Amino acid sequence: MLSSVKSSRSSNKAFAVSPGLLRHAVVVMCLWCLAVSFSPALGQSGVDGAETNVSQQISRLKDQIESLKARRDVDEVRQAQAVETYQKALAALQAAEADRQQAADLAASQKQIPEDIESVRAELRNVPSVPTIDELADQSLDALTQRVEQTRTRLTDAQARLADARDKLTRAAQRPEQLRAQLADARNALQNLAGSNSVDLGDASGVRARAQSTLVAARRDALNAEIERLQQELSGLDAQERLLEVKRSLAETQVARLNEALAAAQTALSRAQIASAETLRDASEDKLSELRTALAPISEVAQKNVELTYELADITEDTQTLSQRQAEQRAQVDSLERRLNLVQRQLEIGGGSVALGDVLRNQRRRLATPSLSFLTSDTLNGLPDVSTAELDRFQLQQTRAELDNPAMMAERIAQNAGITLSAGQRESLINLLDQRRAIIDRLIDAEGRYVDVGRDVRSLTRHYNDTLGSFNRLLDERLFWLPSFHGIWLDWPA
Repeated sequence: MLSSVKSSRSSNKAFAVSPGLLRHAVVVMCLWCLAVSFSPALGQSGVDGAETNVSQQISRLKDQIESLKARRDVDEVRQAQAVETYQKALAALQAAEADRQQAADLAASQKQIPEDIESVRAELRNVPSVPTIDELADQSLDALTQRVEQTRTRLTDAQARLADARDKLTRAAQRPEQLRAQLADARNALQNLAGSNSVDLGDASGVRARAQSTLVAARRDALNAEIERLQQELSGLDAQERLLEVKRSLAETQVARLNEALAAAQTALSRAQIASAETLRDASEDKLSELRTALAPISEVAQKNVELTYELADITEDTQTLSQRQAEQRAQVDSLERRLNLVQRQLEIGGGSVALGDVLRNQRRRLATPSLSFLTSDTLNGLPDVSTAELDRFQLQQTRAELDNPAMMAERIAQNAGITLSAGQRESLINLLDQRRAIIDRLIDAEGRYVDVGRDVRSLTRHYNDTLGSFNRLLDERLFWLPSFHGIWLDWPA
């Protein structure tokens, strides 16, 4: 009998509840009751209440905040604290609404990606071919000049699209890791939220308790919405990257074609300008032959016209040679930038593997070849003297201003020579001055084009060296941390 009594007491002692544990259980039960009974603005939220309209929750919560502000039976301090808490809950709900809308937009755009890819591929297949130089030979000087300017503008736009596509691809390679980190943070915050408790049970009116439970529910809903958005974006990254790849291919093809089109247009323009300069030179020489026995001022003007036509032919030929160098330099820059972009993307997705180290070392060896080395100081010294060409152009413009009135210029020449011109001599001199004006107009245009092409060649040269330097520094920094051989295991000798 005593044995059974002892057993009973021992059993009761084993199942006894400590006072601290009992108080904790009461607190949790009170919190649950408050959340269920006094949160009409939220009801269920997040995954449990996915069918609840967030906009309606926001509207009800705003009404509840206004109602609380109007109450006079609540302590002002507690009322202000509760309103502030409700405001935080409202902000959390608005964030949840924005995240769910963004997730819906992402889902809709991801469904459209296959169609977008096919559309870009169709555009890629229909990139127009480049007209040959012979096809452009029949166009006038003005038409060729306009064609060069339009092609240069289109090339600039295409290069901007290509840079944007490459930048987006580089960021897309980084995005999966960023999204997974954000997902982990959101899930941890959601787990930690269940253990948060800052309710003051001494609040007899329950105002702050209801506000706090509303805030907890709203934050839970916001975290769930954020997780949904992140998961939606993560699920569509592969398709988005395929679309970016196709867009990059299209931009690269357009840049390559426009480079070819610009080179062809510039060559055709240079040939037309050379032909025009030769025609002017022949006409000037013929006129000079006719006027060799004329008065000295007239023959001197004719001789000067011939000299100017030779200058025009020389600067036009120099510009043609410089344009060819410009096309070659631009192709080098584009090729180097494409290789750099590819390596940057490989670094984003390749981690620190031995295979990636082999790829980078191979790139290092290729950059060391003479065809890809830095442009030396000798090469830089051989760049066009743009400043001298600009000065020559300025002087030509001053001379051209003096020829605005050929008749007045003829009178001035005759006065300076101390002679009186007959009507025929005066007309002949005016015609020569008209011819000189036309030659100088061509010279000013030719010098301007030489300056524009020369500046571009200098800019391309600097850009090439800068890009090559960035490429080398990137390889040096990353190769320093990458292994150059596979690990040797303990059983390797066997």
